[in-house]
Amino acid sequence: MLQAWGTLYAQKDSVVFQAGKNSFRTNCSGCHSIHQEIYGPMLGSISKKRPEDWLIAFIKNSRKVIRSGDPYATTLFNKFNQQQMPAFEHLSESEIKAILYYIELESKQPNLFLNDAAMPAVNNTSIIEGKLAFQEHCTMCHFIHKESDFAPALGSVTKRHSREWLIAFIQNSQKKVKANDPYAVHLYHAFDQHVMTTMLFLEPKEITDILNYIEFASTQDAAYTGKLNKDEYRKQAAIEIRKVTMKYSVIPLTSLALIVFSLLFLLIFLYQVYRFVILL
Repeated sequence: MLQAWGTLYAQKDSVVFQAGKNSFRTNCSGCHSIHQEIYGPMLGSISKKRPEDWLIAFIKNSRKVIRSGDPYATTLFNKFNQQQMPAFEHLSESEIKAILYYIELESKQPNLFLNDAAMPAVNNTSIIEGKLAFQEHCTMCHFIHKESDFAPALGSVTKRHSREWLIAFIQNSQKKVKANDPYAVHLYHAFDQHVMTTMLFLEPKEITDILNYIEFASTQDAAYTGKLNKDEYRKQAAIEIRKVTMKYSVIPLTSLALIVFSLLFLLIFLYQVYRFVILL
C-alpha cells in the first residue's frame, strides 16, 4: 500500500496523512486505537496483516465479510462477543486508503516510545510468567503496542487467531508459510520475507503464558515517557539476540570447548610428527 501512497518516511503533514488522521479520529477512534485494544482490536500493523482489498471490504461492511464465511473475520467477530462493527459504506475507497496510510505510519512511528515492560502489577501467575518469557524470547524482534523494523505489533493477536494456530505458528512459522496458510504467507511477504526464529524449544504451556501476557498487555495504556532512541533499542536488541544465540545454540558451549581442545591436541600431535620427520 505504501508504494501507492509514498514512502514510509513521508511527511506527516502530507495531505493524505492528515486526511487519514482526521478521518480515523472521526470514524474509528471511538472503538479503536492503533496502540491499544479498546472496544475493538488494536490496529497496529493491520495493513501488514491483511490485504488492502480485504481491509477496504471489511471497513465498508464487516457483516458482509463475516457472512461470507471468512475465517479471520469470523474469529474476530466471535472473540469480541459478536459485537457488530458499524458499516462505513459512506467512506470512499480513497478515504479508507488514507486511513490505512495513517495507521501504517503511526504503527511504526508513535509519538511516544511504547514500553512493553511498563505494565501494571498483576497477581495472575500465567501472565507474570508469560511476561518474563516474552522479555526473554520475543523482545529482540517484537513489541506488543507498536511495529518494529522487521515484525508486526502483537496487540490483540489472541483475538485474531485460535490458540492452536498461534502455538503452531510461534513454534514454526515457516511450516505455516510452506503449507500456504493465507495469513502466514501474507505476513511473510509484508515483512520482506523475514523469517521468524523457530521456537520449537518452547512448550505449549510456555507459549500459552506468553499469549496470556500479550492479551493482558494489549488492553493497557503503554504510553511511556522514558523514551529509548533507535540506537539504544538496537543495542538492547543485539544483547538479547546474543543471549538467545548462546542459550539455544546448536553447539553448546561445553561441546565447543571440547572441539577447540581436540583441535589444539591434534595440532600439537602433527607438530611433533613433523619434527620427528625432519630429524630423520
